[in-house]
Amino acid sequence: KEQVRLADQASYPVEVLINGEVIGAVGPYLYATYNVPKEVITIAFRRQGSRSDLFSQTVDVPRNAFFAYTVLPDGRVIATGGEVDPNLQEQPNTYYYGY
Repeated sequence: KEQVRLADQASYPVEVLINGEVIGAVGPYLYATYNVPKEVITIAFRRQGSRSDLFSQTVDVPRNAFFAYTVLPDGRVIATGGEVDPNLQEQPNTYYYGY
């Protein structure tokens, strides 16, 4: 799996774009993970309803890896990354007990 993760610490929703196409939006103080194609992509984030990007980057996500981005309250973006853990099921609710 190749993934892009976005954590929105801002008080407004942030749209996630891959190659200029909106693939989702992350609400304020929430996060989301998106599977992306194994190819060179241009990822961008923008305030929902805005025409200008907060951040844009062209990347080739390595096999079984992710790039993680955090939108800070002032609109700056921090980028990190790592390896996808194949046996990890992430849940936004810490009280979730999945089977």
